[in-house]
Amino acid sequence: MLAADKTRGVTYKIGFIGCGNMARSLAEGMLLSGQVVTGHIIASATRESSENLKKMKALGVTTTAHNRDVILNSDVIVLATKPQQILDITTEIQASISDSQSQTHLQPYTASAKNWRPLIVSVAASITISDLEEKISMSKGGSPVASPLPVIRSMPTVASSVGAGITAYCSGNSCNEVDVKPFVKLFSLCGPVVEVPEKYLDAITSVSGCGIAFAAVGLEGMADGAVLSGLPRQIAQKFAAHAMMSAAKLVLHKGLNPADIKDSVCGPGGATMYGIQKMEAKGTRGAFIDAVMASTVITSRVLKPKL
Repeated sequence: MLAADKTRGVTYKIGFIGCGNMARSLAEGMLLSGQVVTGHIIASATRESSENLKKMKALGVTTTAHNRDVILNSDVIVLATKPQQILDITTEIQASISDSQSQTHLQPYTASAKNWRPLIVSVAASITISDLEEKISMSKGGSPVASPLPVIRSMPTVASSVGAGITAYCSGNSCNEVDVKPFVKLFSLCGPVVEVPEKYLDAITSVSGCGIAFAAVGLEGMADGAVLSGLPRQIAQKFAAHAMMSAAKLVLHKGLNPADIKDSVCGPGGATMYGIQKMEAKGTRGAFIDAVMASTVITSRVLKPKL
């Protein structure tokens, strides 16, 4: 059972271990929603002087150079570090929790709450549920713990910062509906939350997480073309962005196939069809396909650390 204050809005306390772009985007989105207060977010980075920690602190949330402070003051602990750092962090989480349960005079709010059982959420690419559960279920001595912590593997996007993200997730064997509830409640403040089979997460990381960069390159190219055609940069960029957003909304809200959207705009011998012909000649469609496939390969094979 997770601890929560009986006040307005989302009351779960969320902690970020790691203060990079993803952690900051999620914190910004949650705060932007108006449902989470700064006092319910804590974040850590290995160096108190790090630029990432300073940027997180500028949001008004609590920051620290000690992961233990995050672990003992959070209902939901988000692992937002590089995949290579996950092993050390999971070991630290289990050690901190074991120590907290053996002490009777704890000061931290959450660790002193009755039946405290924090939820572990990873946003690190390549780290599987089995990787996380194996590491998080071991005590300091290396023996299995009696009650493993619930674990969720997720993939949000940096667009979470403006409430326009989308998060895919899968939950571990020790996770039940009660454990998943705070995750869905918090992450849905940043955009839709979708449960998927874990085997899809590497491809989703590529098409959704990396895909924002791919779309930005396309947007930049369209804006460049508009500038070459005589538009000022600011106007060109705004209209290119709206074109991208318009296509996306037609897919998401009306359920249209992208090919149908294209065909609805392309009249016989019209300007759009001439533009499409140029894109096909340059291999634009193939470039997007190759980009997503290459990113999936890197995510699933190359970035996966040996835990």
